[in-house]
Amino acid sequence: MEELRDNMTMILIDDIRSVTEGIATQIDWERHGITICGKAQNGEDGMRLIESCKPDIILTDIRMPKLDGIALTQRVKQLLPKSKVLLITGFTDFEYAQQALRLGALDIITKPFSLRQIEDAVLEAKQVLQDERQKSVKFEQMEQRIKQSMPVLRQEYFQLLIRHQADRDSSRNRLEFLQVDLEPEHLAVMVLEIDRFGDECKSFSIREIELTRYALQSIVEETILEHTKGVVFRESWNRFVAVFNVSEVIDISALGELCREHVNRFTRYTVSIGLGREVEHIHELSESYVGGLAALSFHFYTGGNGVFSFRDAMSTKRYLTLYSREEEQELSLAIRSGNKQRAVSLLESMFARLSILDPLPEPAKLVNICCELGFMMLRTLQEKLPLEEVATFEHKLQEVRSNTTSFAGLKAQIFDICVKGCERIESIYRNEAAQIIDQTVKYIRNNLHADLTVAHCAKRVHLSESYYANLFKKITGATFNQFVTQERIEQAKRLLIDGIPVQEVSELLGYLGRRYFSDLFRKHTGLTPSEFRQQYAGRAQEE
Repeated sequence: MEELRDNMTMILIDDIRSVTEGIATQIDWERHGITICGKAQNGEDGMRLIESCKPDIILTDIRMPKLDGIALTQRVKQLLPKSKVLLITGFTDFEYAQQALRLGALDIITKPFSLRQIEDAVLEAKQVLQDERQKSVKFEQMEQRIKQSMPVLRQEYFQLLIRHQADRDSSRNRLEFLQVDLEPEHLAVMVLEIDRFGDECKSFSIREIELTRYALQSIVEETILEHTKGVVFRESWNRFVAVFNVSEVIDISALGELCREHVNRFTRYTVSIGLGREVEHIHELSESYVGGLAALSFHFYTGGNGVFSFRDAMSTKRYLTLYSREEEQELSLAIRSGNKQRAVSLLESMFARLSILDPLPEPAKLVNICCELGFMMLRTLQEKLPLEEVATFEHKLQEVRSNTTSFAGLKAQIFDICVKGCERIESIYRNEAAQIIDQTVKYIRNNLHADLTVAHCAKRVHLSESYYANLFKKITGATFNQFVTQERIEQAKRLLIDGIPVQEVSELLGYLGRRYFSDLFRKHTGLTPSEFRQQYAGRAQEE
């Protein structure tokens, strides 16, 4: 960088010694920050001084022996283009002096002159030099800042280039200005995303995150540059974009696979890569980027560490059906009844069909269809659950739409809504059933003398006999008749201990004959009613 300084040097050249001596001694040059570094009486001696001293200012007579002012000015401008030449000339040499000005002399001083004129002319030359040097320093500083910010400028330019169409000629000029070693023809875009980087770097410091991203970017860039020209820049905190010239040495897919492999080998991370199509010129780069972005979305199915081509995105079906209307209705019925096993079986069938589709559907379409399925499940849950509980499931469904990044995650979230919804409804049914059976149990215990039948009790709670019988066994663990018999036997024990006669006990418990009651009692206790009374009543009296 050019030095910005106040002190300057000057050489005086005139064939009259008294002139150079007078100018050198009668003006206080030191006060003006100017040092006289030499004096000469002819042009050739003056030129030798100029070559050795390299002065900032040369004050010379235009008419000089051996080398006149015109020739000297020409040589000075070649040797020291930034130095300033001041010419002393007479009126008769005016046209001659004009020629010198055209050749680069700064100013002319006509004879006769005063020391003040000389001083003013030299100080003006000094000011011109200072202004030029200041401009030069500012320009160099600006160049340095541009050089330092070049990576940012490149990134900003390519960020625009992949999103907007550019003019062909301006694109070429911009590449040259940004010093990008990239041919503007036959290009493709590679979009790379660090898999699960958000989870991986939660505990990282900013420095660790920056070092990680720098390392991955360097690996990708080095891999590409081994085979073709290219540039890699950051698009977001976990995503890079590579723009490269399509090469005959290696095809696009193979290059993408190499980048994936090298990141996997040299770091503990994996990347998913989407490859855009080749475009003829750099101004079409946005088309390749769109294709690469669409291709990248297919890492949804693999969970990462894969390379996907724009052809994967182009070959997807326009329309996608995950389930039929009949399956939707059947799933709704299964959820409504709390039949978790059936609901899960239906979902498994739907997703199993999806996994064998070829080509695989566009991930965004699949997410939308699964969200529609989720909304159907929500509508069913709304019929059975309180609004505050439904709101929890709605939040889960919003997570599906906004935060699902993989097929496995999508499937897990949909199944989670289904399973937890079924379990909650089943719990409600179970509580309702328990209340119904609890009422029946109380009725049975209060009416052990009556003719207790499944039909009678089912009618009391408005259920069918078969459903009621199954429900009763599910809640109590015993059949209806087993439970009634057990309750009667327990009541019989209490009555016998209290001294109630066997015949009366039999009648109080709804048994028509003493013999039948005695046989039944012995079957369940191993004792006849009389033996039981004798054994246990005696103990009660002793106690």
